[in-house]
Amino acid sequence: MAAKPKNYNRRVIDSRGAHFRIVSGDPLVGSTGAEVCKVYAVNDNDDSFLISHSQGGLSRIAAEKTLEVRAGDKNTPTLLILELVLLMEMSLLLLLTDLLESTLKIL
Repeated sequence: MAAKPKNYNRRVIDSRGAHFRIVSGDPLVGSTGAEVCKVYAVNDNDDSFLISHSQGGLSRIAAEKTLEVRAGDKNTPTLLILELVLLMEMSLLLLLTDLLESTLKIL
């Protein structure tokens, strides 16, 4: 069976120079389907950062260096601690999921 032809007419690339671009409707298919949209940036040290969402439902935030997420600055301290613990557990789960996916791809 022949592969389904890719529709490049849907793809839009908004490039704001060599260091930043927004891509939507990219027909290239990865392990979770084609990317619906992606925001990609790279600094002068070639450290990249991206936010993307795929047709398969995977939403991704990736940073090659440190990623800081701030939330709850105005919350009471007990709620903030609980939210941080939940956030750390979710981060660990996502890290383990990514590690498992990478391992399965190698195998």
